[in-house]
Amino acid sequence: MALPEPLGTVRRVSKQKQTQNTVPSTRPTAKAWHDRATGDLSTWAEGYNPSSERAAAVWTTHRDHLAPWISAAPAAGVTEARRIASAVLELLAWSLPLVNDLDEAMSEDSLQRFVRANPTSLGDGALGNIRGRVRRVLKARAALDAGHSTHEAENSKASETTNRRPSTADESASTRPLPPVYTAEVWSLLTTAAEDDAVLAASLQSPVGLSTTAWTHARAVAKELGVDLTKAQVRRTQHVHALSHPMAAPLSAALHGLGATRRTATEAALLLPTVDQAVYREILREGTAPAAGTSKDDAALRGDCTRTSRQHSEDHLGTTEIEAPVHPAPGGSSTVSTNPHHASPEKSHPENGTQPAAPARRRRKPSARQMRLAVAAANAERETRAASLPESMRTYIRENYISLEADVRPHWAQLKGAVEATLAASSVRGEDSMRKHVTHLAYFFHWARTVALPLEPSTLTRTNVGRYDSEVLVDAGGSTRQTRRSRLMAMADQIHPEDAPVKGPPLAHRSVAPPYSLSEMAVIRRVAQVQPTRQLVRQMCLLVGLGAGAGIDSTDIKRLRESDVTDHGPDTGIEVHVTNLRRSKDNTEKRNQRTVWVLREYEDMVRIGLEGAKRGHLLLGRDAERANVAASVFARAVLSKEVPELAQARLRSTWLATHLQRTTPLNVLLQAAGLTTARTLVDLLEHLPKSADAAVLR
Repeated sequence: MALPEPLGTVRRVSKQKQTQNTVPSTRPTAKAWHDRATGDLSTWAEGYNPSSERAAAVWTTHRDHLAPWISAAPAAGVTEARRIASAVLELLAWSLPLVNDLDEAMSEDSLQRFVRANPTSLGDGALGNIRGRVRRVLKARAALDAGHSTHEAENSKASETTNRRPSTADESASTRPLPPVYTAEVWSLLTTAAEDDAVLAASLQSPVGLSTTAWTHARAVAKELGVDLTKAQVRRTQHVHALSHPMAAPLSAALHGLGATRRTATEAALLLPTVDQAVYREILREGTAPAAGTSKDDAALRGDCTRTSRQHSEDHLGTTEIEAPVHPAPGGSSTVSTNPHHASPEKSHPENGTQPAAPARRRRKPSARQMRLAVAAANAERETRAASLPESMRTYIRENYISLEADVRPHWAQLKGAVEATLAASSVRGEDSMRKHVTHLAYFFHWARTVALPLEPSTLTRTNVGRYDSEVLVDAGGSTRQTRRSRLMAMADQIHPEDAPVKGPPLAHRSVAPPYSLSEMAVIRRVAQVQPTRQLVRQMCLLVGLGAGAGIDSTDIKRLRESDVTDHGPDTGIEVHVTNLRRSKDNTEKRNQRTVWVLREYEDMVRIGLEGAKRGHLLLGRDAERANVAASVFARAVLSKEVPELAQARLRSTWLATHLQRTTPLNVLLQAAGLTTARTLVDLLEHLPKSADAAVLR
C-alpha cells in the first residue's frame, strides 16, 4: 500500500504549476536575490559600480588594493560584501583628497576623523554601520599584513627580491599585499637615491607635511626603483628604525622626534624585533647607556627621573635634602627627619606653608541663558541654510525623483514641497546623503498625510518621529528601521534645536597616577627602612622595591608568592614572575604572565623585603583576593612630615617614567609592564621634565 504524499509536497507541486501558468516577470525572484546575496564571495566585485562619481573614481584607481582587503573581511554574502565596499569608498572619497595616500586614508585615525566630521550628515545608525564595516576591513588588512610579515621572516631573501621587482599585470592583487615595513635592502636603496633628490629625502624624513606635488614626485622616483612608496610604510619604517634596540636616544625623545601618536606607537611596538632573554634582562636591570653627547644633567635625570608632582613641590621637602644621593645607602640620611608620627589624612602642612592642590573643576551643565542663546544661534543658522540647498537637488526633488513605494507615488506632488523645505532647513548637503534623505522624508511625510498632520518642516519633531517609528517602522527590517529613525531624529534636532537633548561631556578614561620626583623617592627609600618593627620594614621595602623597581602594582603584588621572586645574586639580579588575572566581559578569567627584572638600584630594598618570607606563601598577607593590600601597609607605616602621600600606583608610574627617559625599546617596556597600548605612556609624558614631551603621542 503506497503511502500518501506529504501535504507540503502537494502544495509545492501546485505552486510550481501555478508558476508555469503565469507570465515570467522581469524582476528577480526571491530565490535569485538570495543566490546573489549568499553567492560566491569571490564574485562580489564583478559588475560592482559605486553610486557616486567620487566613489567610482576611487574604486577605479585603487581597485587592485581594495579588492583583496574587502574580500578578506567577514561577510554573509555578495550583497554584504558590496555594502562593506560602499562604506570603505565613502571613507576614502572623503579622506584621500586630504592625505593623498591610500594607507593613511584607510586607517583607524582617518576613520575617527571621518566619524567626527560626518561630512554627509549621516544619522547615528548609518554612521555606526560605516564604522563597523570599515573596521572589518581594517582587521582583515592587518591579518593579511601579519601573514605576509610571517612569510617574509621565513623567506627574507625571496621577499626582498619581490618587494623590489616591478609588479606585472597578470599578477593577482591578493598575492602581493603590501608589507608593513620596508626591508633593509629597500630602505637602503631609497636613502641612497634620496642623496641626489631633495624631495625624496624630505618624503623619507617627514611624509605627512608634504604637498601633493612633492609626494607625487617622490612616488614617481621610487617607482623607477621598483618600490611602491606609501606614507604608512615610510612612517612604520621610521618607527622601527628609531625604536629598535639599540636606541640612539631616550624613548621619550625618540617618540617626540617621530611625532608618533598613541595608535602608531602601539602599531610600531608590534613590528619591532624581539630581543633575547639576556638583552631583555640587561635592559630592565641596568638600562642601556645614554646616547652619545648627552649632558651630565640629562644623565642624572635617568634615575627615577621626574619633576616634582603638583601635590608635592620641592619646597615641601627643602633644598638641603635634595642634595642627598638619589638612592642612599640603607639607614637613611641625617638630613631627613626621623621623628615618627602617624600619617594623617590632612594633606596640607601649615608649618611648611604648603597647601593641597586644588581639585579639578567639574564640568557644569549649561545654564538656562546659555541654552537660550544656543537655540537662538541654531535657529539663525537654520534660516541661513535654507537658501543654500543646491539648485540641482531642487530639480531632482521636483522633476526626477521617483519613489520605489507604490503607495507614495500618487501623492508625491503633495509631498515634494514639504520634503524640499525640510531638506533645505537641515544641514544635510552631501549629494549622496541628500538623495537618501529625500527617500526617508518622502516616507515620513506620506505617513504624516495619512494621519492628518500638516505637510511642513515643523512636523518633523522627535515626538512625531517616535510615533512614526512605533506605527510604521516597527514592521521594517532592523537595519532599515535603525537607519531611518536615526536620520530623521538628527534632522528633527537640526530643525527644532530647542527639543534636542543636551549632550553631556564625553567620559574620559582614568588618568594615570603621577610619578614621584627624585627628591620624593629619596625620602621614601630612607623612611621605608626606619620603621619601628622589622615586619613593617620588610613590607615597606617590598612595596617600594617592587613598585618603583619593577612596576608591580597593588593588583599584582597581592598574588605574589615567595616562589615568584627569584634572587640570582648581585651579579645577575632579581627576577619577578607576575601573573595578572583579569575578567573578560563574559566573566571568564584571563591569565597573563610576564617576567620583570628589578632595577639594580632597587635590588637592595627587594632583598630586605624577601627576608623571612616562607616558602610557597604569599609575600604579603594570607589571602590572595583581598583588597587594599598596599594601602593597608602604608596606613600602618610610621611616617615623617617630609614623606609624600604613598600609593603603589605612583610607584609603578615612577618605574615607567624611569624607563621612558632611558633607551629602553618600546616593545620591551610594554611587555615588561603588561601593557597592550601606549596610552599610559602618553599620560606619563606630561610629567617628564621636558615640557615639549607633553605633546608626544597626542
